[in-house]
Amino acid sequence: MKEEMYELRTEDLSNSKLYNEDLAPTTIKQRTWDTYHFLSLWVGMSFSIPTFMLASGLISIGMNWGSAGKSRILQ
Repeated sequence: MKEEMYELRTEDLSNSKLYNEDLAPTTIKQRTWDTYHFLSLWVGMSFSIPTFMLASGLISIGMNWGSAGKSRILQ
């Protein structure tokens, strides 16, 4: 399967009053993320949610917030 990349023409978008340079789509040259970047983002996001769930669960069963916060190193 051939992988193709598409890019929007900014001259078509910049005429709109809703266009904003900060929110404009990236060009192909600006796309620098590779597999490692996406994997790192996914791993980082997957560790944060279970950590907060563990700490909140420990707080709900009676542990104080300081001790529950230190339990993150148990993972």
